[in-house]
Amino acid sequence: GLQPRVPISSGINAEYGDVSNSFAVPFDEDDKDPDVYFLDHDYLETMYSMFKKVNAREKIVGWYHTGPKLHPNDIKINEIFKNYCSDSVLVIIDAKPRDLGLPTDAYISVDEVHDDGTPTTRTFDH
Repeated sequence: GLQPRVPISSGINAEYGDVSNSFAVPFDEDDKDPDVYFLDHDYLETMYSMFKKVNAREKIVGWYHTGPKLHPNDIKINEIFKNYCSDSVLVIIDAKPRDLGLPTDAYISVDEVHDDGTPTTRTFDH
């Protein structure tokens, strides 16, 4: 079903990791075929442009979704968000936490080098 992917932006205190804003981006993926997904690029670009007009000091620092775990398309989506921030952070928020504490996990993408000589792939580091 439709689950928005949400860019998060940071204001003046970006060096401390303060997140001050976010907006939802329409997203959907095929439950039967993990290679098929839809992310509304036009909407993302329009919202990004409007956010820059309202507050030029805010920058997109990454994006989040309500997991509760990584999804097969997350690395591809993260590459899209790198057009807006080179060191995009993915935050997964568990909307139904079972434990006390902050129900979030943050990830950055890294190159995974394989010992067998196969091409390097992108993956997430927690």
